[in-house]
Order: sequence, then structure tokens, then C-alpha cells
Amino acid sequence: MVGDVDCGKSTVVGRLLLDSGALPRGRLERTRKLCAEESRPFEYAYLIDALRQEQADNMTLDVARIFLKGARRDYLLLDSPGHVELLRNMATGASHAAAAVWVVSAREGLGENSRRHGRLLSFLGIGQAIVLVNKMDAVGYDQGAFDRLSAECLELLKASGLTRVRCVPMAAFGGENVARPGCMPWYEGPTVLAALDEFDAEPPDSRLPFRMPVQDVYAVARQGAGRPVVVGTVESGSVAVADDIVFYPSRKSAKVVAIETYPQNGLRRAERGMAIGLSLNRPFKPRRGETAAHAREKPPETARKLLASLLWLGQESLATGRRYIFRSGTTKVPAKLDKVVRVVAAATLKGGAERREVRSNEVAECVLRLERAAAFDLASDNPALSRFVLVDGHRISGGGFVRAVVS
Repeated sequence: MVGDVDCGKSTVVGRLLLDSGALPRGRLERTRKLCAEESRPFEYAYLIDALRQEQADNMTLDVARIFLKGARRDYLLLDSPGHVELLRNMATGASHAAAAVWVVSAREGLGENSRRHGRLLSFLGIGQAIVLVNKMDAVGYDQGAFDRLSAECLELLKASGLTRVRCVPMAAFGGENVARPGCMPWYEGPTVLAALDEFDAEPPDSRLPFRMPVQDVYAVARQGAGRPVVVGTVESGSVAVADDIVFYPSRKSAKVVAIETYPQNGLRRAERGMAIGLSLNRPFKPRRGETAAHAREKPPETARKLLASLLWLGQESLATGRRYIFRSGTTKVPAKLDKVVRVVAAATLKGGAERREVRSNEVAECVLRLERAAAFDLASDNPALSRFVLVDGHRISGGGFVRAVVS
């Protein structure tokens, strides 16, 4: 859930909880009582803005996690802050999402920060979205106002490469078109809840190659013999007993003797999302940060030099010559900015002049040089294994996707 400050995004979420029947018992009454005691008008956003500072400032500061039941599936909504200084939180929420709900205000239209949110959605790997044109009551439920703003939003998103988009008019505070049709007879599309159920589920990872970043290696003694057990989480694909696997970038190979799980064993196949241990038929111990892949499937890329699209949020600029830490999965490698290919203004997606640094809140295409080879996938092949962050000192200051290997 993204949107600029005062677009009514948290109010939308509050109404979704209330109108879908997902609001915990007594929450509405307690919130109304609190507002009365503090002599402030009631806001549906207070139903989810748990931090007292948020209620005092009427602004979402953290990424709120809200569970919602739809007619088709259950949802985990990530309500991200809209203020430009909190763009880091918005990017954090979006990096975990399968779809986006972008809330814009019919009264305020698209400002620079709202445009920035829209532009960043596709950059952060989201391929489908709903645009909620909120506060339609403030423009008299005028169809022309909705048509103009929705066309502007669609143009912006499609220019960013995001094509699976639907626009829905609504007035969140009054509950118009949230779970029941609103007073807009000219609109014949779904309500917000029904539009959520139109989202496609994430594609099955059975078509993706097996990937498991190595978290650690244990020695397990059974029947008087020790053998290495490589532990990690399956990020894509699947692995089975008797499979031949290869670890990258070392390219050492082994056969899976058993799949260890806790508290039960005897599993024959492990799928995406499972935390497992792989018992191997060879005594070598792969290092933490290597990636296990199936010997017969497409291997991950292994390289020291890569082209990446990244969002920089550090207080100091990302600059050539400085040393950073590249982290992807369990991989942790020192890296330097080799070249800034182009800097893109997040609000307009227009390229800037040639530069040797990337400033805070800017999107850029850059060449990174790692101190040693690392294993990763390209964004076009396997987005989950192409994601990375850059650490400046002790602070995560940027992140993005690996686009290509640079020779």
C-alpha cells in the first residue's frame, strides 16, 4: 500500500479491515473512545497507526502489517509511509510484495512525491497494481475528474513497464466503493475488495531453477559416521533426494543423500520457502554465501562485475572509490562503485547528466565491482535471487536488482 502523505492510504486500510469484518473485536470502540478523550476527530487510519507519534502527527511512520480476508484468498497488507524522508520504509515494504495498491487523491492529484511512488513500483519488482482514486467525495464524485487522474496514473505506470493495472474510484472515509458499490452510477467496475481478488497469485516457482543460499554447514553423526549437512532456505525451485547439486561460485558438486527437517525427517523433496538441511555424500563443506543449484538446470551467474539498477537512500552519496558491502541472500562481499551509467529522477524517470555519484533518493543504473566472485541470478531470470542491498559502514543504504554481467 503506497501513496503520498494525506492521500488517505491508511484510511483505506482501516475501512478495508472494518468493511471486510477483519477488524478485531472492540478495536473500533476503543479507537473512538481514545479520540474522544483526546478531543480529536476520529480517523479510520488510527485503527492501524499503533504508534502514538503517528496519531499525533497524522502520518504513518512505519510499515504496518495488516492481515485481511478476501473472498478469494487471505492477504498481508504492507501499509508503507508516504513522506519523502521515509522512502526507505516504502521501498522495504514494496520489496516483499507480490502486488501494489497505489492510493492517489482526487483532490490533490499527482504531486512529485506521488509520482515517485508510482515510478518506483515497477523498479522494485512489482508487476501488477490497483490505483485507488480516493477522496472522490471532495470532487463531487465527478466522472471527468476520475477519468483524467486515472489516465495520468496509467500513463505513468505503463511508461515504467507496469502494464497490469486497474483504476478504482472511491471515498474511503465514507466507505464508498470499499466493500459495497458507491454512489457513482457511472462506474461499473469492482469494489476495492473485489479488485484485490482479481490479482494474479505469484507464479509457481516450479518453473524456476533450484536455488538455496548456504546459511551454514553442520556435521551430523549417524551410525558412527559423520557427514556434512548444508542448511538454508529454498528460495526457488525444488530439490529431492538423489539429486546432483553444484555449489556456486566454487563449482563443487555432490549428491543429496537425505533432506533433514526438524522435528521430523524422511522428507523426499523440498519446495520453495522450506528451511532444510541437505546431507551430502561428500565430506567437503561449502562456505556460507555460496548458492546450491541443480546440476541439470540453468546455473546462476558467477561474476565480480555486474550492471545493477539500484535505489540509493544513504545520507552520503554513493560514490566511486568508496568501499561498500554487497549483500545478496547469505552472500556478503566487499564492493565498489565502478561506474554510474545513468542517474534517473525517480519522479520523472528522465536521465541526468553523467555523474560519478548517486545522491539520496535517486535511482540509477550502475556498474559494481566485487572483491571476489559471487553467485546470483539476473532480474529477468529469477527476481528473488537478483535482489541485493549495499551496506555503507553499518547501515543498509541502498538496494536493487542485478540486470547483467559486465565483462
